[in-house]
Amino acid sequence: MYRVIIADDEPWAVYRIRNLIAWESMNCEIVGTAGDGLSALEMIREKQPDILFSDIRMPGLDGLQLIREMKTISPHTLVILISGYSDFSYAQEALRQGVFDYLVKPVRKNDLTAVLEQAARRLSELRSPWEEHDLFFSLFDSEHPRSAASLFTAFDCKTLLPRCCLITAVYDQALEGPLMRLKQDTLVGRENQDTPALPTLSLRTGIKQMSILLQPDQTFSCADSLTAVSGIGNPLYVGVSMISPADTDFALLLRQSKIALLTAAARRSREPVFYSPDIPMQSEQILAQFSTALRSNDQAALTALIDRVEESAETFQMDVLLDITNRMTGLLCEYRYGGYEALEMHHWQQLTPENPIELLISPLRAAILQQKNTPDLPPTQFRQILNVIETDYMHEIRLTDVAKRFYLSANYLSILIKRETGLTFSELLIQKRIALARKLLAETNLPIQDIMEQVGYKDYSCFIKLFKKHTGYTPYAYRKVTESP
Repeated sequence: MYRVIIADDEPWAVYRIRNLIAWESMNCEIVGTAGDGLSALEMIREKQPDILFSDIRMPGLDGLQLIREMKTISPHTLVILISGYSDFSYAQEALRQGVFDYLVKPVRKNDLTAVLEQAARRLSELRSPWEEHDLFFSLFDSEHPRSAASLFTAFDCKTLLPRCCLITAVYDQALEGPLMRLKQDTLVGRENQDTPALPTLSLRTGIKQMSILLQPDQTFSCADSLTAVSGIGNPLYVGVSMISPADTDFALLLRQSKIALLTAAARRSREPVFYSPDIPMQSEQILAQFSTALRSNDQAALTALIDRVEESAETFQMDVLLDITNRMTGLLCEYRYGGYEALEMHHWQQLTPENPIELLISPLRAAILQQKNTPDLPPTQFRQILNVIETDYMHEIRLTDVAKRFYLSANYLSILIKRETGLTFSELLIQKRIALARKLLAETNLPIQDIMEQVGYKDYSCFIKLFKKHTGYTPYAYRKVTESP
């Protein structure tokens, strides 16, 4: 809602303006009133209103003096002067100073409604796409965490409850529309239809992915989460974070909901999955048995344990599976077993809903089957492979696709790439994509989400995390530091 202050030394004038219309219906909230110019100035300093209604003639500071002083402490505030007919010359001077509009006393309802509609349009224009863009991408900056409640506050939401949760869904087609959108009147997550509607905030967190921040009550259910995401499109998989205090870091809620989403994708479940922090005891047993099998070089036992992990997707959440497979990777590297050279650790942000289990399990299975002595590939053929990667890295390219093109096994190709370049296939792609992203950020004015897509990423949080890891900056900060003075 837009914040409004009314400043007038005549109480009847303040009362009339305050009660002339239903302010909420105009997406406005009166955050204070003042009877003189000095009190109004202090209130403006504290409240930072979007709109100020001010009488021209007031004690302390008159309306014109107030406008001049206010420009240094709240330059974004739109000023609407209230004047009598005898003050018309003052009103003309105020308009020359950049006042938005003026109303003549006694203020009429139609005039007040019309000027508020015009002010709302102007404020909407002033809150530029870049301002929203900066707010959106700041959510993925781990050094400056933002709470869920602060997002609602940034959109001037009046109603705030002590609890929140985040629902993330992936859809069958690319999503359009703004990066962030506030909906004021949702009943999702409310106990019954008679309870007051509450705002929800939709965030387009991927090309085909939407996250919805809401404030649920005690009866929030699986059906509520489906209702929240079904109005946007056809959701393939849905993940729901834990219901948490409103001051919880948004990044934590996003991680929880995305892991729950990946869990739903691994299970091919059309029902929403709710995130749970529990770690099953079986995970430690599996890892202990895996270590024992490595020491005894028992390939059959190793393969059986990997099969067991793959089957555990029906009961384990994706962060547990990720922890198990990463620790298996560490053990294979420790024992220098099979095709360990091609292995790498994974982060949850690297996983995609298309086939998250395959990304984790296939390299482990291939590493166990791989012979230690791998034949060499002719240099000319390896250069051809690198040329394919160089040409296609900004598209969706997989190791298995490149291997098939050259009639090689994926694991064999992975080991060759690591041996010849010092990088894994994934590291090579990341290096090239980040290099192109840096070039586009420095040399073009393309929006960051367009650059992300051009270099081959679909998920905002993954792109920002990788970019910051390799450059030390978020994409937005990198663009700022490379801008010409």
